[in-house]
Amino acid sequence: MSKSYPAVAPAGPSRGHAPWLSGTHASRSGVLEAHEAGRCCGREAATARSGDTARAMPQENFELAKQGIAAINEAYEKDDIAPWRQQVEKLFDPEVVLEGGTDAFTEGEWRGQEGAIGFVANQMEVLKEMWMRLDEFIDVDEDRFIVAITFGGQARHTAIPVELHPFHVLTLRDGKILRWQIFLTREEALKTAGLSE
Repeated sequence: MSKSYPAVAPAGPSRGHAPWLSGTHASRSGVLEAHEAGRCCGREAATARSGDTARAMPQENFELAKQGIAAINEAYEKDDIAPWRQQVEKLFDPEVVLEGGTDAFTEGEWRGQEGAIGFVANQMEVLKEMWMRLDEFIDVDEDRFIVAITFGGQARHTAIPVELHPFHVLTLRDGKILRWQIFLTREEALKTAGLSE
């Protein structure tokens, strides 16, 4: 059964939350305790699917998501892509494909590890004082998960504040990220993952 877990992690200023996350926020310690106990502390993301019975949340995938967010935040904080590069080389398949929809902040298709690195580097070129927060982790199956994030910063040339709430669908191969898809709505992300509310 696919489950949705709130996953608030300290990473940047607290700046509200997306309306579709109402009722899913919890303290970081409460989230981690529930994950360690194998309990769902959020709402169900989808109905049970065949062949997916009584499967515990893959802690490895949750840790993968947290490590990625931490590396991006370190790169943002240092204004240096090196921490993100190290994470990509460690956790991403060499043939990874990142798909940013036309409505995404950084759109287009980015291929290979250099593409995944370039995607974040591109954001860092146009924004400053960036931060990212993991808001929710949705367990799809052993090789797929969805993360809802909030990220923000200021435009480098105009100082206009930016804050977005995208959903990332990640697909693994042999434990490494092979496909990374970005959507602006929960509905699109769930549909792509074969789920529904």
